[in-house]
Amino acid sequence: MHLDIISSEELLSNLEPEWTALVGHAADANTFLTPEWVLSWWEAYKPQADLVVVTARTGGELVGIAPMMVTS
Repeated sequence: MHLDIISSEELLSNLEPEWTALVGHAADANTFLTPEWVLSWWEAYKPQADLVVVTARTGGELVGIAPMMVTS
């Protein structure tokens, strides 16, 4: 497993197709896991926070994503 940290909104948006597919495989898939919701959430908070997203890949395939923000 390979972990990466994304701190760019553009890079996060680029994950949308893979992320949507990943949500489709989730046992508890819901609106709050979708890239549309998380990117909207980020739009509301980005002026006061830093974006921190951990992605997990196995064999190049996205298998996990953990979007977070850090405030000071």
